[in-house]
Amino acid sequence: MRKKKPLLVCIALLCITAQPPELKGQEEPRASAAPETQTPAPKDKKDPAGWRLSAGIGASVNPLGLTQDTRIYYSQPLFPNLQGLLWDSSRIEAGLHNALTPAFDTLSAYVRIVPVAILDICASAGLSTYYNTFGYGYSPLSGYSAEWDSRALDKEERTSAEAFQYNLTAVLQGKAGPLSFLCATGITLYDLFRPRTGPGYYYDPSSDTALKRRDSFLTNDTLVLYSLSPRLTAGLMHSLLWVPASGYSSRRISLLCRAESPLGPRLTAAAALVTGLFLKDKYNSYKEGKIYAALQAGITLKL
Repeated sequence: MRKKKPLLVCIALLCITAQPPELKGQEEPRASAAPETQTPAPKDKKDPAGWRLSAGIGASVNPLGLTQDTRIYYSQPLFPNLQGLLWDSSRIEAGLHNALTPAFDTLSAYVRIVPVAILDICASAGLSTYYNTFGYGYSPLSGYSAEWDSRALDKEERTSAEAFQYNLTAVLQGKAGPLSFLCATGITLYDLFRPRTGPGYYYDPSSDTALKRRDSFLTNDTLVLYSLSPRLTAGLMHSLLWVPASGYSSRRISLLCRAESPLGPRLTAAAALVTGLFLKDKYNSYKEGKIYAALQAGITLKL
C-alpha cells in the first residue's frame, strides 16, 4: 500500500461534487450569474446555518490505498438579502477535517469561503502523523532521485514522524445546461519536525513522492461533467501533481461517475467510481499496463 494522494483527492472531489450547493448536493449546481437584488432570498434557496458532519471512505488499486475521511464544521450563509444563482450558495464554513490511512493521519482546522457560486476558497493548517503500525511509516530517502517503490521502501527502516501541513485551495466552477466544470488548484506545504536527525529527504505517502524536510507541492484537478439525471453525473477528470523543488510531476486522466440520493430531510449519501490511466508517473504509468481505479462513498448529515 504505497500511494494515498489520488484517493484523498477523489474523496475531496466527491465532497465537492456531492454536497450543496455549488456542484455539491441536495440542489442543482449553481454557477450562472444572476442579477443582484436587495429582495430577501426565499428561505428554501439558502441552506440554513448549522453544524454539518460528513464522512467518506474509499479504496483504490494501482496504487493500492484505503482512506477514511471525516469533517465536522459549522456553515453560515452569506448575503442573506441577495438572491439568485450567483448568491444562493454563498457561505462560510469552519471546522475540523481528519484523513486517516494505514500510513498516516492528518488532523486539520480549516476555513472555507464561498463568496459566489463560481468561487470556492479553502485554507487549512494541521498536523500529519506518520505511524508504522501497519509497516507503512516514515521512510527516509537519500534525495529526490531515490527510489520509493514498495521494494525500495521495504528495505528501509520505517519509523514514526510528525509534520505540520498547510494547504490553500481555490476552486472555479460553472454550469451550462447539462454540462458543468470544476477546476481546483492547490498548494500544500510540509514542515517535518520530528525526527530532527537523519537525511534531509523522505517519502511522503500523501503526495507519493520524495520531499525535503520543508517542501511543497502543487495540485490541479479539472473536471468536465454531464448530468445524466438530477442525481447521476458522469464525466472526465484530469489530475496533476508537481513538486517545484525537484521538478517531479504526475498526471492522470480518469472517467468519473457519481450518484447521490437523499436518505432523509437531514441526510444525503453519495458514491463515485473513478477509473483511468496515469499519463505520467514514476511507477504507475500506463506504459506499464496499469489501470487506476477507485471507489468512494460518503454521507453528509445536518446536525
